[in-house]
Amino acid sequence: MFAYIDETGHTGSNLFDSVQPIFYYGVFSCKVDFDFVYGDRMRRLAASLGCTSLHGNELGADKVETILPEIQKILRVSDGRFDLSKVNKIDLAVTKLFDTVFDPGENVAVPWQAYNMVAFRNVLLLKLARVLDEALLKAFWGSLLDRKETNSRASLVATLKEIKNRLSAVPDARSREILSGGLSWAIENPEVLEYHSSSPAHLKWHMPNAVAFPDMLRAIHTKSKQWRRPVRLIKVDQQSQFNATQRALHEIHRNAAPGKGVFPIGIDPVELRLVPESRLITCASRDSPGIQLVDLLLWIVRQIDKGQPPGPESIELFRKIGHRTRVFEFSLRHISQWTEAAWKKINSAEMSDEQLQKGVELLALSEQRRRAAMSAYNAAKSANA
Repeated sequence: MFAYIDETGHTGSNLFDSVQPIFYYGVFSCKVDFDFVYGDRMRRLAASLGCTSLHGNELGADKVETILPEIQKILRVSDGRFDLSKVNKIDLAVTKLFDTVFDPGENVAVPWQAYNMVAFRNVLLLKLARVLDEALLKAFWGSLLDRKETNSRASLVATLKEIKNRLSAVPDARSREILSGGLSWAIENPEVLEYHSSSPAHLKWHMPNAVAFPDMLRAIHTKSKQWRRPVRLIKVDQQSQFNATQRALHEIHRNAAPGKGVFPIGIDPVELRLVPESRLITCASRDSPGIQLVDLLLWIVRQIDKGQPPGPESIELFRKIGHRTRVFEFSLRHISQWTEAAWKKINSAEMSDEQLQKGVELLALSEQRRRAAMSAYNAAKSANA
C-alpha cells in the first residue's frame, strides 16, 4: 500500500497565530500507487480549471465545488482512506508547560501518582490551565525555545512565580497544594528540569508538526494491518523546515522494538513499531496527485471547522467519507472529555475494604518516597554548594 501526507495551519514556532490556531495533518492511504494509477485523472481535473495542480487555497470555494463530484468518483474507485490529525496550538503550549514542570522523574516534589496516573494528571493539567493566559504561555514558550540556557531558566522561573501567584483560582485545596509544591520546587531548583536544548533541530520536536506526525504513521499502520498489505511508500509534502524531523520520527517508529509500549497508568498500551517495511520520501506537491488530494481534503476540513463550508458538494463529500475517517485530536477539550469518561468509570467501580486499605498504604509509601527524595536532593545540593 501507499500513503500521502500533507499539512495545513503551519506557523512554525509561533503557536499564537490567531488566524491559524489549529495545525492539521492529513493522510490518504491507498492499496495502489495513487499517483501512478489516478494521476492522469487528477491532472485532467487541474487542466479543466486552467491549473497545473490542485490546491484548495489557490482554487477557492467555487472551483473546489465544481471538481468535487469527480473527486468523489476517484475516492470511490480508489477505495482509499483519509485520516486526520488536529492540534490546538495553544493547548499544546499548556501541556508542554505542565510536562516540563510537573514530571516527578525530574521534579521530585510532585507526587508520583499525580502525574503517572493519567486520570489524576489530567485533572491537574486542566486545573492549571484555568490560571494560564496567553501572556504567560508566550513567556513559557519563549523560555522553552531560548537557546541560551541562562536566559531560558531565568525567564522560566519568572513565569513560574507568576503562575504560582495565581493558584488561588484553582478550585480545590489538594490541587492547589500539589501545583504549589511542584512550582515552588521548580522555582527553587530550576536546574532539575531537563528541558533545555541549544540545538535548533531538537527544538523542532516541540512543534505541532512533530507532535502529530506519529498519528499519521499510526493511521497508515492501522490500514496496513486491516488490509494485510505492507506499506511500500509514504510520500510527504516537501518543505524545508520539518522534513528532517518527519524522517527522524519515521525511522524511530519503523525501527522500534516489536510489542506494546509502556504508558502511564490509565492509557492502553499501543504499538510503537509502526510501518516497519516502509520507505518515506519527500515530494513537491505539484509532482504528487496524492498529496494534492490530501491538500484539497484538508482545505475543506479547515473551512468546515471555521463554519465556512465551501458548498453542498463539500458537505456531501464528508458525509460519505467522514464515518471512515479517523480523527486524532490534541486539545484540552478532548483531554477533558476523556478524563470525564475515565472518572465516571473509576467512580462506578466497586472496591473492597482490602483494596481501599491497600490504596491508603500505597499513598503513604508514595508520600514517604517523595519526602525522602526531596531531602536527599537538598542534602546533595548543600554539600556541593
